[in-house]
Amino acid sequence: MKRGWRSGERGVGKALRGRGNDAVTQRPNQRWSMDFVADSIATGRRFRALAIVDDYSRECPVIEVDTSLGGARVVECAGEAS
Repeated sequence: MKRGWRSGERGVGKALRGRGNDAVTQRPNQRWSMDFVADSIATGRRFRALAIVDDYSRECPVIEVDTSLGGARVVECAGEAS
């Protein structure tokens, strides 16, 4: 049995097909992306990392790592990035 994975066929979600009207950034500091990553160390203790990336230059000026990252801390990190 062969499955098709091209756009419009089985198994390809909207995210992989594209969103259509995404604005293209023309300069740095115009649009930012945030990503959370969670993992654990060998002892089993969990931690989270927040990365803030400039979509134009692909620079990552802020990576915040801690066992807990609340909303106030995320806002503080976003302010540091700009």
